[in-house]
Amino acid sequence: MPSILKTYKSSYFKMVAFFCLGCLYAGNCFSQTASAYIDSSKTHVELYGIKQQIPAMFVHFDKTVYSNNENVWFTAYLINPKRENDHTVLLVNLVKDDSRKVVLEDKFLIQKGLAFGNMFIPDSISAGNYTLVAYTNVMKQGRPWVIFKQSITIKTSGQQTFNAYLSPIDTAITSAERKVRLLANISIQPLANAQVSYYVGSPASHVLSGVVKTSVIGEYIFNIPSKILSEGNNKLYVNIQYNKEEKEVSMVLPVAKQPDVVNFYPEGGNLVNNLQTHVGWETKAANGSPIKATAVLYQNDKPVDTIETNGYGMGKFLITPRAGTRYYVKLFNAEKQYELPVVLSVGPSLTTQHALANDTLSVMLFDNKPEKLLLLVHNYKQLFAAMPILMTGANKRVKVLLVDVPKGITQLTITDSLGRPFLQRTFFAHYNRRETLQINTGLPEYTTRQKVNVKIRLNKPAADTSAMALVSIACVQDNRVEAKKKSDIESYFYLKNELGELPLKDNYLGNEEADKGFLEDVLLIKGWSRYKWTDVLKVKEADTVRQFTTPVFSGLVSTVNNKPLKKPVQVMLMNGAGVTQVETDSTGNIIFDNNDLVTEPEKKLLAMVGGDNPDSYKVQIVDPYSLIDPKILDWLTYKDYNTTAQQNTANAQLDGFQRSIKLNEVKIIDKKDDQFFGVGKLYVNAKCGDYICRYGILNCPNHRNERDNVYITDCPIKLPPNTSYRVMFKGIYNSVEFYPADYSQLNPSQPDYVSTIYWNHLSQIKSTGDAEFSFYTSDITGRFKIIVQGITSNDVVYGEKTFNVVKAK
Repeated sequence: MPSILKTYKSSYFKMVAFFCLGCLYAGNCFSQTASAYIDSSKTHVELYGIKQQIPAMFVHFDKTVYSNNENVWFTAYLINPKRENDHTVLLVNLVKDDSRKVVLEDKFLIQKGLAFGNMFIPDSISAGNYTLVAYTNVMKQGRPWVIFKQSITIKTSGQQTFNAYLSPIDTAITSAERKVRLLANISIQPLANAQVSYYVGSPASHVLSGVVKTSVIGEYIFNIPSKILSEGNNKLYVNIQYNKEEKEVSMVLPVAKQPDVVNFYPEGGNLVNNLQTHVGWETKAANGSPIKATAVLYQNDKPVDTIETNGYGMGKFLITPRAGTRYYVKLFNAEKQYELPVVLSVGPSLTTQHALANDTLSVMLFDNKPEKLLLLVHNYKQLFAAMPILMTGANKRVKVLLVDVPKGITQLTITDSLGRPFLQRTFFAHYNRRETLQINTGLPEYTTRQKVNVKIRLNKPAADTSAMALVSIACVQDNRVEAKKKSDIESYFYLKNELGELPLKDNYLGNEEADKGFLEDVLLIKGWSRYKWTDVLKVKEADTVRQFTTPVFSGLVSTVNNKPLKKPVQVMLMNGAGVTQVETDSTGNIIFDNNDLVTEPEKKLLAMVGGDNPDSYKVQIVDPYSLIDPKILDWLTYKDYNTTAQQNTANAQLDGFQRSIKLNEVKIIDKKDDQFFGVGKLYVNAKCGDYICRYGILNCPNHRNERDNVYITDCPIKLPPNTSYRVMFKGIYNSVEFYPADYSQLNPSQPDYVSTIYWNHLSQIKSTGDAEFSFYTSDITGRFKIIVQGITSNDVVYGEKTFNVVKAK
């Protein structure tokens, strides 16, 4: 796949014109020293970019809330991939956050930087918070080079066999021990002698753990020493097992309040004597969550100003500091003092009018002494411009023309003539260059089982008849997309991938003044990276040499007695579409080509020895990713979304919807509101895995395990069970098509509760005309959301549209 986002390069390093108080600094202003340093800086930045750069990958999952017996649909985009041809396999793991266990793992084919697929969530997956972790097969020093994670919630859609809940007995902060009661029951009968595994702490750090059993009355009392609890390590997690069924409950135990965290970020990096400076500041609770706060700024114990942060925990204030003076902040109703950075006696300072720049960045430079400075514009991958500036002790306004700077997060660095960094400011170049999607649903409201016609067009900032986007399209029940777990390709690529996690917000890249104000704060505070330039200057060409590996499936054929072979043998590999013959080496080792391992989702491969006397051989298959997947848990951090003081397993069920009952006959329990729906396990075939759904589709992923499916009793290929010379194993899946309901062809009488009513792995959208598609609403009423996101020839694009569904009269 060609590079999606254009890299702005030039055969000769272009200088950007700088206008300083009406004076134009032309090329002849460069001294030989400055020119040599600029050339050196350009080389170092490019080397640093090669050393540090990781290709961006975004995975569009259809929603964030799933139930058992549902599919997770996704499209993965590799943006500006390096070593593009090596990225051939996408690994998707489903990780249980509390237990830090990989509960599902599938592999999918990557072609030209794109991967499509779906994962089925079976009944065996318990409710709770999970993370979908996706990574490619390119490894750097044994770790995935490209990785993406998406937090999701899984709720159960069926009737629960047993219920359990935690309730506090004594959780007072002053108690020497915290007492919490666990009660479990089947219907109204106590669940006795059930196995209970638990830990106290966090998923990554257990301060207490054990395995116990419930009493005859289905009870267990936890006694937790208060001294082991601290902020972030105060969660009680409990897993209850009964008849191969698992349930989890957890609760956060109160701890003594710890001091809030306050950080200061002077614009540019320093406070300098008698130079006016904006100072960004943020306030967070001890657990890292942002808090709104008001505080008093003190100068040598004298209050001089009242300052505040907003609901995102961010704010800024203006200060003209004095060297030798102590500045600190005290939050209202708190005694702790938070020190500002020490004020420097001499040096430069800067302020920007707007860090959200379009085609020009306006910067005001201050300095309290005459000196020569160098101004550099870069993104830690490429140096776009450089210019010496002579400061005479007066203020100078500089305008940076961003002609050759790409859209996105960019750095302005000020150094002295020897290259030592003084100041740095993060800004967003070409914020106004945004490609958008025009989504038209025709009507704002539809009835159940009504056809919806949708038109989508790509809006370009400037007329471009050749503009095109490749996008994935989902239409899902609105409350299946949680705001706290939602992600989109635009904010991920331009912000989160560059700056890390951001405070929760609905629209990160909006054009409203409040949206822009939020981003100005983010760039001042989250983009504060004054010390990285020193790392740039240290990089050497040898640092850019990186060893990459791509794991391969391998096998070993030996005799039944585990003796090595003396000559090669033929191994037949069956993938459902045909048979491939592969030969071992003389010692029985075999390496499989990924192309031979591609099969339909949930269909296993069969490897078996051919020829005479196959039962005299033993076949072993090694999946390299089975060794990598468990290690991922140690490389990931998780955000704990469960902050409730008490949890009941009943909370893990989907609310207000028809749930399936596990009886011989299907029963539907009607609720007054249908604000949340899922699909339960209605029917299980015991003879053959293949089936035809109500719409005549073979192995339709949208209608599996439903009672009106026609199951194939005579399987086309009957595979024998595993023996020593034949082994079945999971391969690499190809994508399958999403089949939306078509009620014009078949209108079943039973309720059809589907929360994802449309999914398209990849669709082409143009700026010269509308792309049209259609689908039917299901029997769920309420708000539905169309989510469209993907890539264009030089950008990423995202759009949403909502409509309502009401019951048909």
